[in-house]
Amino acid sequence: MSRLALIGVTGAAVVVVAAGLIYAIAQQEGDDSDAPEPAPVGQPSATTSPGEGTAGETSGPVASTGTAAEAGNTAAVAPPPTQPSFDVVRVNPNGDAVIAGRAAPGAAITLLDDGQTIGTAKADDRGDWVLLPNSAVAPGEHKFTLQAQVGGGAMQSSERMVIVVVPAPAKDIAGNAVSAPAGALAVSVPQKGDGPSEILNMPSTGGTAAAPTGPVSEPTLDIVDFEKDGRMSLAGRAPANSKVLLYLDDKLIGSAVVDAQGRWSFIPPDKLSVGRHELRVDQVDESGKVVARIAQPLEQPDFAQLTPDGTQIVVQPGNSLWRLARRTYGDGLRFSVIYEANKERVRDPDLIYPGQVLTLPK
Repeated sequence: MSRLALIGVTGAAVVVVAAGLIYAIAQQEGDDSDAPEPAPVGQPSATTSPGEGTAGETSGPVASTGTAAEAGNTAAVAPPPTQPSFDVVRVNPNGDAVIAGRAAPGAAITLLDDGQTIGTAKADDRGDWVLLPNSAVAPGEHKFTLQAQVGGGAMQSSERMVIVVVPAPAKDIAGNAVSAPAGALAVSVPQKGDGPSEILNMPSTGGTAAAPTGPVSEPTLDIVDFEKDGRMSLAGRAPANSKVLLYLDDKLIGSAVVDAQGRWSFIPPDKLSVGRHELRVDQVDESGKVVARIAQPLEQPDFAQLTPDGTQIVVQPGNSLWRLARRTYGDGLRFSVIYEANKERVRDPDLIYPGQVLTLPK
């Protein structure tokens, strides 16, 4: 598996490459400089526009697209799971963790970190379980997986793993010094095959961990997963039990039904070409009228450009050259250094897009 997840949340944006666990964080700084700063670009714009149409949108009730994408993105009531799964992964700045999930009722649960057992639990008669690891989770990178067994039956393994990155003391997950303890990053990804990533725990600079799982009044785009072969998967939130339509470059690519927890996910049926695109998410009511909308420019990365030596960055929602220069060089006025090194990719220093790969000269 090789995927690059753009995780956009309020206050921070994180890049996770699941294969190899290459990661970088672009923290959104406060207004701590008196110098004028160019406005952040490539950030989702949200517009509440009841009934307002744009290119590619039809008025009146929404007709089924009849595509496999739509059929495969409709919420359904599932039977109790037999394979163990993660629901909650919380890791505080000290490495203390609380992990919970589901499995077959009465199953013996084993939590593994890179194949090594770090805790056990037993599912109750509803299949719910809660586990505290045997010791604090050490700073660094971890791969959590699950095994479950009922009596002497066959061992069942989790379909997904959770990538956990715990920062070192007084640093964030990218290794930058911070004044307040930073929480860990935990992202659930498929071990094999396709499927969107899901944020289970986000770092914070306030000493407590947070997860973008609360109710929202309008749609959000939390994760964009890019695959090397051009496939893409999307995940976000919207009001529970509502419906969202997804457009790429003003072309309807499918829809998703939001589950009872306010989460939606979608895998477009077609591959995404390398280059710049615009994604739009419309929340619609029962009559098909648009009640809220977000639009997000993005760019499918050229994976051949990515290197793990720390000299490159993938642009995230909310980034600007000014902020990248301030984080990299300590001075936002040095944005011209990044611009000069990437002129073939950045025609206008005020226009950079999520997914762009930029070189950061030393």
